[in-house]
Amino acid sequence: MRKNKLRYGKIVADSYYPSEKNNGAVIIFCAGIPGKSNYLELAKRYVDEGFTFIHPKYIGSWESYGNFSITKCKETIISFVGGLKAGKIKTVFNNSFDVSPKKIFLVGHSFGGSIALSTGAELDIDGIVALAPVVDYSVHAKDPNIREENLSGLFDFMKFGFENTYRKMNKMEWDNFCETGIDVNPVDYVDNLRNKRILLIHGKNDNSVSCNRTKEFYEKLNSEKSVYKETEDNHSRIKENSIPAVISWIWKMENEGNS
Repeated sequence: MRKNKLRYGKIVADSYYPSEKNNGAVIIFCAGIPGKSNYLELAKRYVDEGFTFIHPKYIGSWESYGNFSITKCKETIISFVGGLKAGKIKTVFNNSFDVSPKKIFLVGHSFGGSIALSTGAELDIDGIVALAPVVDYSVHAKDPNIREENLSGLFDFMKFGFENTYRKMNKMEWDNFCETGIDVNPVDYVDNLRNKRILLIHGKNDNSVSCNRTKEFYEKLNSEKSVYKETEDNHSRIKENSIPAVISWIWKMENEGNS
């Protein structure tokens, strides 16, 4: 497996790709927050199957430049995918990045699932995978009968525990995000998403985000291009445990496209 640190504008990204037998497909990983800077073990499992795995760090977080905001998370993925398609991505040493994608898939977990869906609705890509995503922030954690993580308390945790990692967080924007999802609320993009190839995977034992909400979202999509799978996973483990299902779904699409 080969590795490279990439940069495009304010965005810094980790990339992992096969030394040989590259299948030409690129996974753009949209992380949850606060998440972590390095997803090496996750990347390796995709790379072992011939994929290139790229994790762009949201603008204003981790190694990326600027200040953090929810809207800039979406901007990060849209901008980076555009740069990748245009062949304008460079390494941090300003060398060429020698990977030309034949296919691009967005794979997101939790908040990253929201980003994958909301950005994928506006991008010309080959598929979207959302793992335990928040699909509607206007109802998330607002029903006392449904066990979900209250995101309002996450602000203080990130601001004081990750102050130099998520820089200059804005409380007013965060409160608005918790109430409406701002521009990363997947349910607001249902009409645009109906024509996209989407895989939704959610675990029954998820106490952070209800799997029932994802199932309802899938029903709203009402599209033959969408697939919903339910597992026994909790919120965290679904990233790793879903990899075989994600790869199988991608290969199935490829085979259908070639038949």
